[in-house]
Order: sequence, then C-alpha cells, then structure tokens
Amino acid sequence: MIDWPNKLVDDIARRRCVLFLGSGVSANSVNNLGEHPKTWTAVLKEGVLKLPNNVTKKQKDIINKRIKSGDLLLACELLRQYLGTDDYKELLKSEFFDKHFLKAKIHEEIEQLDSRIVITPNFDQIYEKYVHSIPGNDVVIVKYNEDNIVDSIRTARRLIIKSHGDITAADDVIFTKADYARARSHYSQFYNLMDALLLTHTFVFIGAGTNDPDIQLLLEDYTFRNKYKRKHYFVTPKDSMSKEEFSILEDTLSLKFLTYDKKEGHKELTDSIVKLHALVDEKREELSVSKDW
Repeated sequence: MIDWPNKLVDDIARRRCVLFLGSGVSANSVNNLGEHPKTWTAVLKEGVLKLPNNVTKKQKDIINKRIKSGDLLLACELLRQYLGTDDYKELLKSEFFDKHFLKAKIHEEIEQLDSRIVITPNFDQIYEKYVHSIPGNDVVIVKYNEDNIVDSIRTARRLIIKSHGDITAADDVIFTKADYARARSHYSQFYNLMDALLLTHTFVFIGAGTNDPDIQLLLEDYTFRNKYKRKHYFVTPKDSMSKEEFSILEDTLSLKFLTYDKKEGHKELTDSIVKLHALVDEKREELSVSKDW
C-alpha cells in the first residue's frame, strides 16, 4: 500500500494539486465483452497486422523492431505512413472509441478527490464520460489546441485538460514523433501553461510512464530552470525500474516516487487511491473547522 505523504494530502485537500492520469488508469476499464483497453504496444502490433499487402516484410520488421526496442513514437510514425492516414485514424477509433469501455473503481475514487485540474494524455473518453454522468457535475473539458485553455484555467470550475487531444478529433491526436514536434511548435501557449502549473501546483502522475516525451521535457525544464523547487509525485510499480534508475530520475526530473506492488492487476494502486480519498476527506473536515484555507 502506498504511504501518502502528509504534504501531498494537504495539497490535494486545498485543491493545490494537479492530477495527471496516464494510460495505466484507463487500463483498469473493461467493456461489455470483457475487454480491457490495449497498451500502445498492443495497438501498434495490431496495426502491423492490418498493413496492406504492398508493405514488404522488411518494412514490417522495421516497425516491429522499433516496437520491441520501446521506440513507440517512431514505430507509430512508420505505421501511419504505411497504413495511410484514413486507415490509421480508423485503427485508433476502433481501439479507443468503438469499444465503449466503462469506468472502473479507480476512476470513481480519483473523481472523488475533487481536484480542480486533471490533465490526461489519454485520448479515450473513459474518465470524462464518467465524470459527466454524475448529476450536477459541470466539469469543463479542453484540449491542448483550443484557444480558450488559458481562460478556462482562471475560472472556478473543475477542468479536464486533454494534453494529447481526443479520439473524436483523430486528426489532432498526439501519437507520433511528428505529432509531438508539431504540437510544441504550433501550441507553445499550452506548454507555457504547463510550465506555470508545475511552478504553482503539486503534480501527481498516476498510471503514466517516465518515457513520455512531454513529461520528460516539462520536468527537465522545471528542474534545471528553478534552483529552489519542490518535487512532484510519480506513482509507479515498485519493479518498474532499478533502484539506481529511481534515484537518477528523482534528481533529474524533480520527482518523489510512490511505489506499489502491481500483482493482481494493480489492485494495490486502486486500494491506495481509496486510502488517499479517505485521508483527503479527513483533512478537508479539519480545514472546514479551522478555516485555515
């Protein structure tokens, strides 16, 4: 079970925290057929199987080699090139939209943390559909490429920011090496906003990977531009890296890793979020009495 730091509980209770939800959160979902969302790796392998006959074995082997080495951005770029834009978009929609995945208990517990800002690179709609299904929930959803994103931050409403776009606008999702480069060039305002949030809020990364280019770039800039800074929190399985790797990334990305045992389908992560929810509720009760907001 994760031992949640008191300072983090306090920041969430005071709504000074940004929750960053990666694909590991969506992976808890299931649809009526008993299917779970595929990982990036599995989606890319599925795409290779759908390549047309004019794509050579050598070209397929190159993509599979990139997938095996973990260079998923380049593998995805090659897959889009060989599939063609229309079939590529159809692949994404078939995996992230058509399968109608339902919320899991972890989504419920995360929503109950009542964070004013949630950021997710997931371009499925599992979390926001659940949030909007709750009567009276007026959460605003904005994408990285929308002009009103800065104004939305200044409102008092709760906000879900889709940092990689949404599957309903497949042309704009960030999924390849070129997509990342294009987004940083055309939507620098969004990345400036992310920089500002890292300075003013405590981030908690849940179900994310440290190999995400956006996460790496933002945290590296945060680390080396600011001499005096607090560390952000990164929730990850205890065996996801070696002790030495944890230590290096804690220093270079200004992170404090909170680890859990991933056995039984990451059950301990959901149980830990339940515990966090209870701690935050208890802290908010204290604050309501003391008025120390």
